[in-house]
Amino acid sequence: MEQLRLWCAQAEPAPSPVALLAPEPISVPAQVLGPQALSQQLGRSVRLSWTCNHSTMISVRHRDDVLDLRLHRMFAGADPEIWSALVGYLRGGDRKANRTLDSFIAAHVGDWPPRRRSVRAHGRAHDLKVIFARLNAEFFHDACAARIGWGRAGPVCHRRSIQLGLYVTEEKLIVIHPSLDQSFVPDYYVAWIVFHEMLHDVFGIEQRRSRRSIHPPEFGALEQSFPDFARAKNWETQNLDRLLRFRRH
Repeated sequence: MEQLRLWCAQAEPAPSPVALLAPEPISVPAQVLGPQALSQQLGRSVRLSWTCNHSTMISVRHRDDVLDLRLHRMFAGADPEIWSALVGYLRGGDRKANRTLDSFIAAHVGDWPPRRRSVRAHGRAHDLKVIFARLNAEFFHDACAARIGWGRAGPVCHRRSIQLGLYVTEEKLIVIHPSLDQSFVPDYYVAWIVFHEMLHDVFGIEQRRSRRSIHPPEFGALEQSFPDFARAKNWETQNLDRLLRFRRH
């Protein structure tokens, strides 16, 4: 059941104690199965909480003889078929119920606008917003509309490779690796990495037959037209090991 595997996050914090089957006022149509019937159908006490979480639609925890169930509010208006499928899912082993819930969740999530992650552009050594604005005015006639911010680094400090920049098409977002936010990294090198990702925003991703092309021939030509291209490549060759050893603080 692919979607329910996606939405059910075991790492989600435990729900706060709530009254059995009455966590907060919410209207559930009387004609549907409804939360009160879940306990009867499952043969055990059910503690139900409603959420507005955009990543976890259904969360289930077993605590002694009580089943803690957290549902997204979309289920409050669901018809009897969906509530019956929910019972089948909670009992386990009902593939048809799983498919029904998959379709119900997908239909609702598909109507949601894409989420925009919060990013920080001002760093300890470099301000990406300032660099971006300068490059946008000088090379792109302010046509690049992407957002930009520092990414996060994992705990690994013995890397064999490192992705210094990333362009997230769906969010029109440029993410720069925090290893570049160090005082020994020159501004022109950070600018070159940002320039590369800005080209992605301007060019987009071209579909060529069955493959997606993110670096068409003209992309490389424009990248090398960056005034500090040769100097940036030379600096990278001499300092790559230092970037690979970066550790988050």
